[in-house]
Amino acid sequence: MPTDARSKESRDEGRRKDSRLERLLFRLEAQRICLEWAFREIAGRPGIVFEMGLGHGRTYDHLRIHLPEREIYVLDRETDCFADCTPPQNYLLLGDIEDTLAAAATRFGGQVILAHADMGSYVEANNIATVPN
Repeated sequence: MPTDARSKESRDEGRRKDSRLERLLFRLEAQRICLEWAFREIAGRPGIVFEMGLGHGRTYDHLRIHLPEREIYVLDRETDCFADCTPPQNYLLLGDIEDTLAAAATRFGGQVILAHADMGSYVEANNIATVPN
């Protein structure tokens, strides 16, 4: 039975070119490459690190492995990470990012050499609402 090319074309129109898995892999690879560049840029320079958006703790884990001599402060609403990726309590700044970041800017002004931010939610409208116009 011959295939209807037009029917296949209409099915393909609504599909994304990349799957969610492919987009995740691309994002993670880009994040790793950017962090490696940043590690080279700050080598030999004093300063602390901010991780804004702990999530499951994967990036925090990456930072502490590659920057073992650095103090790494984590800012997030709450902790929901793997047990082995939980920062020490005195390096965990919990609360709304507007409040914790303002307090951290006062406390650590001029000391931050690297700030990594990976914040958001699974609801696109919420993500868009947090971006200033």
